[in-house]
Amino acid sequence: MTIIPKKRTVPLVVLLAAVLVAAGAVGYALRMADHGLPGASVAGRSITGRTADQVRESVEQRAADLSVVVTMDGQDQRIPLSELGVSIDAQATADRAFEANESIVSRFAALVRTKDTPAVIVVDEDAQRTRLAGLVAEHGATARDASVSFSDEEEAFTVSPGEKGRGYDTNAVADAAAEAGRSLSGQSLALTLTEVDPAVTTEQARGTADAANALIAPEVSVNGQDGAVIAATAADKASWVVTTDEDGRPVDPGLDRDAVAGWVGSAAASTNTAPVNGSRLVSASGEVLRVTAEGTDGKSVNNAEAITGQLLDALGAGRPYSGAFTYDTVPAQNTDKVIAAGAENLAYQAAPGERWIDIDLGNDTVTAYVGADAQATMLMVPGRPGMETVTGTFTVYLKYESQTMRGANADGTTWTAPDVQWVSYFHGDYALHAAPWQPSFGWDGPGGSHGCVNMSTSDAAYVFDFAPVGTTVVSHY
Repeated sequence: MTIIPKKRTVPLVVLLAAVLVAAGAVGYALRMADHGLPGASVAGRSITGRTADQVRESVEQRAADLSVVVTMDGQDQRIPLSELGVSIDAQATADRAFEANESIVSRFAALVRTKDTPAVIVVDEDAQRTRLAGLVAEHGATARDASVSFSDEEEAFTVSPGEKGRGYDTNAVADAAAEAGRSLSGQSLALTLTEVDPAVTTEQARGTADAANALIAPEVSVNGQDGAVIAATAADKASWVVTTDEDGRPVDPGLDRDAVAGWVGSAAASTNTAPVNGSRLVSASGEVLRVTAEGTDGKSVNNAEAITGQLLDALGAGRPYSGAFTYDTVPAQNTDKVIAAGAENLAYQAAPGERWIDIDLGNDTVTAYVGADAQATMLMVPGRPGMETVTGTFTVYLKYESQTMRGANADGTTWTAPDVQWVSYFHGDYALHAAPWQPSFGWDGPGGSHGCVNMSTSDAAYVFDFAPVGTTVVSHY
């Protein structure tokens, strides 16, 4: 007889239980994706079931009035964390507390373990250093660091001794502030006044000064043009030496290349000679008609960088240094003035087409020129003896068709000439103008003008119309 085994069946209740457990696990994993996990806390306070925004707001509230109570000299002083340079980043804290929510594995692991996340703090070290220094100044005597400086009188680096002070271990305050921020709970501590050594002792500063003086002891000089010698003074060399770091603390002295290069550059510039440009009169075609001033070439140092390197090497080895500048020639340039043909021999070398006025005190004439071509020559009366007409090259700067003139005579009396016509001023009170009161023109001597150029009314009008403001006027003998 064959025996057929009986089929085993799983009770329905067991299957249902398994399904419910699985569904519950999935539901837990989904619900806790964006809520605080079991056993999770921030700075000792549970965040289970809370959202990241709720955690952030809670951290901000807890951080609002945090402080450190410091007992000094038997007195309590409450110092807000903000004054101690400590701030709490609530968003970063919430982000860190929810890092475990990023994976399903870590969400289930939270069911059997706890995790406390300290608050994330940000420390402003400069603000903290300033506040702690003020705390010491309020309750103690700050130690004075020794320092090194150059004395012009002694021509050497000298030391200002350091002095001990009385103070507190402010590192403990900084640590308490950090702990208050991370734990989101106030902290308190008592500080004891102790003797404080200066950060820079007299011995340290003296060592720095001795080394710096050794650097500047060798003599330094550079030879320039024509036997000139530029020697570096003790103060010059001292300006090349670096004795402190960015915080003002003494360091092993060294040479600042930029400072040395600056001195060498200044010394080089003092020996350079600039070119003196020449000037020439040339024709419209470019032909040189006359050299009116010879140019002189200049000299410019070309080895300043090499001198700087040699000087640094010598001083670094404790040796004196004597160098010599070498020079490039800087050619002089010529300034060419194009003049009208034939103008090179006139009182003024005018450009082609240029209008100008020639006052010839030697023959008592006024000539209007365009370039080298005389347009009109007119007779005039110049200043009388003792009130001679000025000589030189000028320009017409002011004009009046009619003007009342006033002035003083050589004996101190005054004169007035109303309605003087066709007035062209070319220098100070000197002008070309009509003088109908003169009996004739083309002479000089007693009875002449007070310095102006007297002309007939028609000739003065001609000059007035011919010469606009800016026209060159040459007065000469």
